[in-house]
Amino acid sequence: SATRTRRATATADAGRVLVALALACVVRAWCRGGAMSSAAVGGAGAGAAAVSRARAVSKTVLSREQSEGRGARVRRSIGNAQVRNFDPFLMLDEFAVGLPAGFSDHPHRGMITCTYVLPKSRGFMDHEDSMLNAGRLRAGDLQYMKAARGILHAEVPASEDVCHGLQLWITLPAAHKMDEPEYQELRAEELSRASWDGVDAIIIAGEAFGVQSQVRTKETPVHYIHFAMAPGSELRQKVPAGWNSFAYTLEGSADFGDGSLIGPHHTVMFTNRDGEDGVIVKAGPSERAEFVLISGQPVGEPIEQHGPFVMNTREEINRAFADFQGAKNGFESARGWRSEIQYRIR
Repeated sequence: SATRTRRATATADAGRVLVALALACVVRAWCRGGAMSSAAVGGAGAGAAAVSRARAVSKTVLSREQSEGRGARVRRSIGNAQVRNFDPFLMLDEFAVGLPAGFSDHPHRGMITCTYVLPKSRGFMDHEDSMLNAGRLRAGDLQYMKAARGILHAEVPASEDVCHGLQLWITLPAAHKMDEPEYQELRAEELSRASWDGVDAIIIAGEAFGVQSQVRTKETPVHYIHFAMAPGSELRQKVPAGWNSFAYTLEGSADFGDGSLIGPHHTVMFTNRDGEDGVIVKAGPSERAEFVLISGQPVGEPIEQHGPFVMNTREEINRAFADFQGAKNGFESARGWRSEIQYRIR
């Protein structure tokens, strides 16, 4: 009986030691990485990625303001004269829009739009579409809309307060261009987050620091991460082999691999060579750096684009116009539909 008691006591003591050690490891990880998400603390693979051969900077382009929609101004990253397409990406706009400007009723076919309202945005963005979906995107919210065979929608600021965000256009493979439309809409608090060594990540799609996004991008696989880096910090982020990758800078400055500090509103395109498995970014020494890192698996098909219609051939574009004008083959819901919110625009 005494022997059994000693064994039980020893087992209990060993258990307490193991619990204490585990707690100590969590505390050390928390202190090192800052306010990490629960998944980043306990998830497998959490921490800095092992990048053995970093991608190099192949091109850097300053995005200048241009007119878009009705009275709106945007900075176009992908989709301008200098960077027409970057398979699978068709366009990235940084918008800062308040009433009376906005984006009135317009159609889409053959593509995905991803609208992300930046966390510091003062204003909100309302949306309505011909399938009777409607909602409001607030600071930090995300809408991932697979337009596919056809949808008619409007995006209009909720007030005169400026809504600041990003809209990304992604092509769909031919096999999915005529799928049914689909929405994924997440509030800011629902997006996955993680931190490591002075780098915070909002994971819109893909993975960072061992934490995955819940957004589905199966038709055209994409990683899309908003990074915020403390001065002097370093990021090592994996990028899948063969995927095209670029960064768009928002605040501060950072070195993306060529030894120069790049400021806001720049598109930084990376090489895509055999053996390159990620990117290494170093924040400037005196200010916080913010940017999005976007990577995608090339579709590898011809891109025929006319505004918001993105198909593979000119004949398919002509058919998209005919379908839209005739409210058929995917545009049935557009017949006679008008959004309410477009009347705010003057």
